[in-house]
Amino acid sequence: MRKYILTLILLAPFFVALSQTWKLELSSTVELRKVKLTNSILKDDRSLAGAIIVLMQGSTVISQTRSTPDGDFTVEIPANGQFELIVSYEGCNPKKFSISTTDVPPEIGTGKFKPSFNIGGVIMAKALFSIDYSVLKQPMVKIKWLPDKKRFDHDEKYTDQVLDALGRLRKSEDELLEKFITDVKAADVALKKNDCPLAKTLYERSLKTIPDEIYPKEQLIKVGACLKEKDAEAKKTADDIATRSAAEKAVIDKARADKAIADKLLTDKATKEKEAQVVKEKAAAGKADADKAAADKAASDKALADVASKEKADKEKSETDKNLSAKASKEKAEAERLAQEKDEKEAADAKVITDKKEAELAARIKAANDKTTKEEADKLVKEKAEQQKSEKDKKDSERLVKEKAAADKSAKDVTSRLAKEKAAKENLEKQNTKEPVVVKEQGSKIIRKESDEPSKTKGKKSKGDSKFSIRQKL
Repeated sequence: MRKYILTLILLAPFFVALSQTWKLELSSTVELRKVKLTNSILKDDRSLAGAIIVLMQGSTVISQTRSTPDGDFTVEIPANGQFELIVSYEGCNPKKFSISTTDVPPEIGTGKFKPSFNIGGVIMAKALFSIDYSVLKQPMVKIKWLPDKKRFDHDEKYTDQVLDALGRLRKSEDELLEKFITDVKAADVALKKNDCPLAKTLYERSLKTIPDEIYPKEQLIKVGACLKEKDAEAKKTADDIATRSAAEKAVIDKARADKAIADKLLTDKATKEKEAQVVKEKAAAGKADADKAAADKAASDKALADVASKEKADKEKSETDKNLSAKASKEKAEAERLAQEKDEKEAADAKVITDKKEAELAARIKAANDKTTKEEADKLVKEKAEQQKSEKDKKDSERLVKEKAAADKSAKDVTSRLAKEKAAKENLEKQNTKEPVVVKEQGSKIIRKESDEPSKTKGKKSKGDSKFSIRQKL
């Protein structure tokens, strides 16, 4: 019994397999997208023959085929399994599709059940440099049995997510292509303007963006020729400039040599003329110095004579003034002594009179004290004080008047006597002089000039004084 049950269990999958003998027919068309890059983008989508289509179950190859000349292919997917369909072509990114043929009800999967599914199209394209194609590692579509629709179809939600990712991928590709084309177009413009270095930089940058493109490489050959031509032109220009510079230098050198010879002749001539002029000037200067020395000696002798004459006159005048001053001082002292003696005599006489009056007043006061009251005595004392003050003021006033009169008279006498003596002396000097008045005046001017010179140079410093030197330079 147990053996029978085991046999049934082992045979059950066989009977199920016999009952599920259908296959899912999967079809599509493969296209190859070629992108030709020059200074524009040319895209060409064509049917691809020879694309390899492999059906995998896990790591096992179930079947393998190739696309027809029209790019079509058809693959039969066995029932009750999980499969992965891979479409590949040399130089292109492979595309993957997930297919599940499970969950089909036995009543549907009869011998008459022939399911099919068509994938609209598979585009194969060359991978671009620096683009992230990781999205292609996941299945493009997930195909499975949909019980509610009772047919095989794709998971729409998953497909939408993949399509969004593919849209972002294509946008990245378009941006990369646009960057490449922008550099190439700018390089073409630069090459057209013969700006070879800029064209070279832009073409090389475009090749860094998308390597191994033919158009930039072909254009770089033209750039190389352009650079060689420019180098040749630059060399020719440099040679021409060097030739012109050498010729100009030769002309300049000859002109400088001729000028140097002319300058030397002029310098020699000027030197000879200057030496002759120096000899002439030295002779004239020698004569002028001799004449000046003679004139200076004559003037010096005359000035010394005038100075000696003036010193003698000044000395005589000084002695006369001194004698007159001493005499006036003596007379003034004598007048003051007489006036003082007179004042002292008058003061003594006044004192006698005052003493007599005071004695009489004291007697009266004493008598008043004896005969009158104390009030009368005070009145008499007051009268005494007033009388003393009045007499003193009168005495001082008289003395001052006398002193002033005596001083005025003495000063007047001295002034009058000095004026007379001075006039007499001047008259005597005029009578005794031997030189005319004009000569004396000239002599006095010379003396004054010479006497003024020290005062003019008194504040100046010597030539060695730093302050003086600085002021002169400014």
